[in-house]
Amino acid sequence: MFQSDEEFHIHNLCSKDIQHRFKILSSIYQHISGNNIDELTEVTKLSRKTIYKYIQIINSNSQLLLEKDIISSDNNLYWFNGNKVDFVTLRLDLFKNTTPIKLIEALLQNSSVNVYQFCLENFVSESTLKKNLRVFNSFMASLNIKLKVQKNEIYLIGDEAKIRYCFASFFWRIFTGVRWPFKTLNKDKLDKVTSVLFTNVANEITESKKEVLQYLIAVNILRASSGHNINLDSLPEYSHSLTNNNQFFYQISQKLMEIFSLSTTEIQFIVLNFYIFPEFHIISEKMPSTLKSLNYYSPNSYNSIINFKNSIQNQLPSVRLEFNDENLFLATLISGRIAFDLFKEIYFHIYDLDFIKFFNGEFPALLPTIQEIVTQNNKNISRGQLKSLVFRYAQAYLICFPPQNFEPKINILLITDLPIYIENLLIKNITLLLSSKYNFDLKTFKQKNKIPDLILTTDVITKENVDSPTLYISHHLSQLDSHAITIMCGNIAKAKKH
Repeated sequence: MFQSDEEFHIHNLCSKDIQHRFKILSSIYQHISGNNIDELTEVTKLSRKTIYKYIQIINSNSQLLLEKDIISSDNNLYWFNGNKVDFVTLRLDLFKNTTPIKLIEALLQNSSVNVYQFCLENFVSESTLKKNLRVFNSFMASLNIKLKVQKNEIYLIGDEAKIRYCFASFFWRIFTGVRWPFKTLNKDKLDKVTSVLFTNVANEITESKKEVLQYLIAVNILRASSGHNINLDSLPEYSHSLTNNNQFFYQISQKLMEIFSLSTTEIQFIVLNFYIFPEFHIISEKMPSTLKSLNYYSPNSYNSIINFKNSIQNQLPSVRLEFNDENLFLATLISGRIAFDLFKEIYFHIYDLDFIKFFNGEFPALLPTIQEIVTQNNKNISRGQLKSLVFRYAQAYLICFPPQNFEPKINILLITDLPIYIENLLIKNITLLLSSKYNFDLKTFKQKNKIPDLILTTDVITKENVDSPTLYISHHLSQLDSHAITIMCGNIAKAKKH
């Protein structure tokens, strides 16, 4: 159900030329130890000559924007000569004038876009534009959103709530707060709305998170003001209860009506958007009343949350969460379920995060296990909706529980010839080394009728089970020991999955 190539990456909408430049730029940025040309060839599937050409183009652009070459070379390695702000600045410059982004900007506030006029203003041929439309439609097919050409006009067809979420994600992933992308919306006016809330929670919400919220609100305001309305019937049944009985959001509702003259339905929808962020459930201290509303108006949503929470706790009885962690877990489940109720098949974040690649690469058992639990507790939902709910609940799980809990357990036997206090220190170091990635059980004694998957020993005299792979390690766990242990555990885990 979850494939790494399903990641919602904006660069996949762009031309091959832009995609290649972005892959080279991001690959070099992500590798702090440098990239050699063979690695870049593997990532891009391009010839060396073409890669050299693109590096020159990237450096020419960085000279104009940053007054320096952003990619430097030394000893046959290519290095990123800057910081994250430099990377985001160059990424923005790369995407902002592409045909897909210009089209998205045009459709943000218009009911349609004239093909001839768009091509004329953006210096693009009709054939190139139509190719971009096909790529967009393929990209958005799973969300039932598409671009349709009728009588030389381009229309965006689909569920308005999902369209707005996608727009907010598009703009955040490209501009990332570096520049305000909404030219027709006065940011000072929006600040008057959000300052009502942010003044009360100044320490709990970072500036970046505030900006994400403002992007989301801005998209909602602009779409609503141009006649792309949210249908009241499409809102969850608990909408009125959550948006009208919470004093925490009352002032924001009043400001939205006063400054932007939005309808009651639009204000309800915008306020519900705050509920998809776990932080606001915790800050407002209204989780009990939120759950009560969900239970009364939407038992399916309530039961989905509670059943998943109970299923996880039943599967992991030895894990006991602290009060704050349990609150955070519940808040994230609630926000995930509300996001699902609002946006249905949308399975990705507004942020540009490679969660699918991370899950599949590091903890491949996590998503299938979460899917099994969600399927048991949520009957009669489509495959796309199941995928969305699994993804959101998996993120809630990840906040408070080790992601490796559902991976095959590696049984390790440690044999030492050390004093007990040195042995305990070695145990702590091995645990620290493996605990962030592997599901393992470390023992210092043989268990009856149980053959260990791996033996670690500082003792060169005692002979143990020859059927188990054995690593001889030093008492201080050298860098070489650590590398050998992680490689061996990785191989054992991989073998147990097959």
